[in-house]
Amino acid sequence: MQWRDHYPQDSVAGCCFVTGDYDPSEGVIDLDIFVDSMQPWGRLCVSPKAVRDMVTTLGWSWPDHDVEAALADREAEVVRLRAENQRMRAAIAKVIDAAKLAQLNDWVAGRVLS
Repeated sequence: MQWRDHYPQDSVAGCCFVTGDYDPSEGVIDLDIFVDSMQPWGRLCVSPKAVRDMVTTLGWSWPDHDVEAALADREAEVVRLRAENQRMRAAIAKVIDAAKLAQLNDWVAGRVLS
């Protein structure tokens, strides 16, 4: 599958084979499938409008700009939290390494038992 800015010359009917739409202003989704047993033969391409129509027909909702913006915010927050998690894990690992080097277990156990 490829995103194109125009319908290829060898596309079926030279347009979206689902809607018959010739307008490439929103782009063209080239499915990279050639149909040689149908007339007119050629490459199957669909328009973004056809994809939106299929999504609606299936009963799904097409995300609007507010949903996409909220998703982008959440993705940025996940990236920030992952970086924070890595930083905290590295800090804990350094504390554990320092405790091992200082042999704190032996010192603390000796103080408690005496």
